[in-house]
Amino acid sequence: MDQNLRFQQNLRGRRLRIVLIRAPRNTVPVLAPIAPAILDALLAMAPGDFCVVGV
Repeated sequence: MDQNLRFQQNLRGRRLRIVLIRAPRNTVPVLAPIAPAILDALLAMAPGDFCVVGV
């Protein structure tokens, strides 16, 4: 839920893939419908990528 993460961390040279999930709340009923988009994003990303998924 940290929307400034992209600007707070230097991801170059890291093997991490970071997905920022934008949702009105971080509860299971709200996040469950977004889960397929999160998985799709992770599969399409390369190490060091940053992606925003959600509403």
